[in-house]
Amino acid sequence: MTDRRYNDKEMAAMPIGVARTVSLNRRLTDPEWERLVVQLRDVFNARGTTRSDGSLRQWTNGNLQVLLEPTEMGHRLRFRTLHGAARASIGAGLAALGVTATVAVATAISGHLGDAIPGIVFLLATGMAMIVNGALRLPGWARLRGRQMDALAAQMANPPNEPSPEP
Repeated sequence: MTDRRYNDKEMAAMPIGVARTVSLNRRLTDPEWERLVVQLRDVFNARGTTRSDGSLRQWTNGNLQVLLEPTEMGHRLRFRTLHGAARASIGAGLAALGVTATVAVATAISGHLGDAIPGIVFLLATGMAMIVNGALRLPGWARLRGRQMDALAAQMANPPNEPSPEP
């Protein structure tokens, strides 16, 4: 099993996504897939939707995706998700900082920077608060999602008749 965070899904140098990939080295049966979907709904407390395209299967719920893909050795199971609310908060904060810089430059050029200081400070504080709000959500959320994905991946990696590995 491999563990990867989205390197291409960073915002302000903070990873906002979690991903896991496990090679099963066997084919997952239809009943096993159906039981996995039930577990996904339970673990993530989300109904989600399923879709099949030939031998490709997926369960998705918003930013949360679980993909079952064929390989030469059997199936590969991919879990991935993004924290949409944190991404939105950080993005809005960065936009507020951009507006702050624009207002500061424009008022400095016009010679009214002193009059605009309270507004600039307010915009700066708002932008920073939005970024911090989004960033503070990420570590705990990423740990929880990672543990959930790891547990499901480990369970699916072991064939039904083999004992689970020692923790």
